Amino acid sequence: MAKPLTAKAVENARPGNSRRELHDAGAPGLFLMVQTTGAKSWAYRWRQGGKYHKVTVGPAIASRQAPIPAGPDIGEAHTLAEAREKATTFAALVAEGDSPSDYLRRAPKPASDEADTVEAISRLYVSQWVEVKNKPSYQSEIRRQLKQHVIPAWGAKRVGRVAQSDVAAMIARAAKENGGIAANRLLACVRKLFSWAVSQGYVAANPAAAVVPPASEKPRERVLSRDELRAVWRASLSDLYPFGPLVRFLILTGQRRDECANALWSEIVGDIWTVPSERTKNGKPSVVPLSAVVIDLLDSLPRFDAGPWLFTTAGKSPFSGFSKRKALFDKVSGVTGYTLHDLRRTMASGLAELGCPIHIVEAILNHRSGTISGVAAIYNRHTYLEEKREWLEKWAVHCTAFEDRSRS
Repeated sequence: MAKPLTAKAVENARPGNSRRELHDAGAPGLFLMVQTTGAKSWAYRWRQGGKYHKVTVGPAIASRQAPIPAGPDIGEAHTLAEAREKATTFAALVAEGDSPSDYLRRAPKPASDEADTVEAISRLYVSQWVEVKNKPSYQSEIRRQLKQHVIPAWGAKRVGRVAQSDVAAMIARAAKENGGIAANRLLACVRKLFSWAVSQGYVAANPAAAVVPPASEKPRERVLSRDELRAVWRASLSDLYPFGPLVRFLILTGQRRDECANALWSEIVGDIWTVPSERTKNGKPSVVPLSAVVIDLLDSLPRFDAGPWLFTTAGKSPFSGFSKRKALFDKVSGVTGYTLHDLRRTMASGLAELGCPIHIVEAILNHRSGTISGVAAIYNRHTYLEEKREWLEKWAVHCTAFEDRSRS
């Protein structure tokens, strides 16, 4: 027999192998739905005309940081008390022979101040903070997250009415569709958006502050063994443009994945590739001497009249779609459990094994911390160009030796 629900029971309700329904004896017809993802929402069910009918009230929250004077609208987050008020209204309609569904269709849509919507605040956040304080690459990522996830879900909603349960439901959905790490990145984006909104006085509290990231993250330490690197190198030789050549370019230069994938022909002058500061993680340009092997690789790449990128599928944009392409590549190489960024760490480890001094490794990787710091770093303006060239040539010779099958 159903018992009256409590706010604590709503908070502690856990998902099962299938959708759960927890009925509230405190408001007959009202029940809490708990999805397998953990998302919670209120619904009301009644019998009319010999059939059962249902309307969804909105996401369920255990408590509200600040009361809404007129109460939440249908579709917005509701506490137990607020959901019971809606159930009372629906029960009265049914008793009068009316239908809650018809009533909701007849009800005027709540007016929304466009300047106070999530979409409007998101635009202000981007123009007043993201574009002012961050690099272009980060700006693009924030715009993508907002456009792909936040605006479609909450764009027309008043920013002050986004509840913790709304955020939790979005993150749970993202984790199920795109994986835990991608959901972590989305949660970080939402937190920063609302943190800015709090600082500007648009909302009183951050609804994303207490949402737990769905995936635990540890610093990666994956370094490919010599046999694994040999297998990856050989697989890249038979893999068609652009992915195979891009893999070798990553291994030979040691630069970051996106720095390589978005490389422009205009950035290469002679045997020097300069990654501009707006495309590097630390905001410092990276000057990369290109080994003879890399020059030969570049000479083999197709050139697209309409496109400035080294690696592209049709000349209209840089290469993307890494996950699907790498999954196919892994089947050929037989090496799994690594990311393309791990090739950079593998190169650093390999250079150290060859005897390359650590400060030269850091210079190649465009790191600005480590063996040279403080006052010494201020006066040390030497870019180690010739030293980098020497060791990148040695690394290229080391890698091309993998092509000699007699030395397997």
